Amino acid sequence: DSDELQIEWYGMDHYENRLETLSILKDKRGMIALDIALQNSTIGNLIPVALSPSAGLPLEQCLVTVSRDLNPWGIYLNITEPGALRPTLELLSKLYAQNLLWNPIWISMALSFGSFETPGYMQGEEFLTAINSIFPYVTIAPGWPREVITAGYTDPLIDDMLTLCKDLWQQVSFQLEAVPLSRSWLATTKLLEISPSYTITVQHSHSEGSYCDGFPGLRSIRTHTQKGVYYKIPRQCRNALMKAGVRMVRNSM
Repeated sequence: DSDELQIEWYGMDHYENRLETLSILKDKRGMIALDIALQNSTIGNLIPVALSPSAGLPLEQCLVTVSRDLNPWGIYLNITEPGALRPTLELLSKLYAQNLLWNPIWISMALSFGSFETPGYMQGEEFLTAINSIFPYVTIAPGWPREVITAGYTDPLIDDMLTLCKDLWQQVSFQLEAVPLSRSWLATTKLLEISPSYTITVQHSHSEGSYCDGFPGLRSIRTHTQKGVYYKIPRQCRNALMKAGVRMVRNSM
């Protein structure tokens, strides 16, 4: 049985946004995580790009490079602005039709719906309609606006997300933030109980607080279950969770 904690996640920021450095990863396995927005191309039209601290790389270049050199890797596309969703899906559809896209694709976006209705975010139904009408062959990875999870993940937030996703045939991985998860996490266990096609992805980054800020939420989920949970977290957190698991096993003997 696999343990999703073992899966490595890499972002373009690890390599200063240089496309050629993707070849460094060709002997590894895991997920390439890209934040996607729209930027002007060299000919002046808006295209989806993978963001980094230095500049945006055309997403098409990234996808073709990863598909050519890193076939075992999955590709996680976090859509950072509503206008970038449809152009990204149209690009995926084009590359798929050209037999240039073989990797598992995840599409992630913070959404507005029901109890987490929030101005400035795409409506959940619009997100799902776009995916199913343009390029449905993805893992759908919906999240909540940060404005609504400051007190943690409450029952209404979880129940409405389940309502939004109830008729999907695709794999779904719900996106959870580690810091609010540490304030209220018990309701999130329902996300794993409804369907075998549902997983969760717990995220944390240095920009969202220190390792200590996110660790209680990570540990709570890890203690509850080791199946169906992905960890998009810094290596320091990953190593600490692994060590904590070893200690729990030893203490139970």
